[in-house]
Amino acid sequence: MAAPKVAIVYYKYKTYADGTHPVMIRITANRKSRYMATGYSIKPIHWDESNNRLVEHVLKQ
Repeated sequence: MAAPKVAIVYYKYKTYADGTHPVMIRITANRKSRYMATGYSIKPIHWDESNNRLVEHVLKQ
C-alpha cells in the first residue's frame, strides 16, 4: 500500500458571499480523496494556478 498524498488546494467549487473561495487540504489514499477545511478563504487573484500556491501572503478567515 502506498503512502497517502497530501496537497493544499484552492477549492473553487464553493464561493462565499464576499467572492472568496476556501483553501482546503486534500488527502488521497487508496484512490479516494477527502477534503478538510483550513478555515481560510482567498480571492482568485491571490492563487497561482500553475504552481498551485498563494501569490500573496494575504489570508482571510
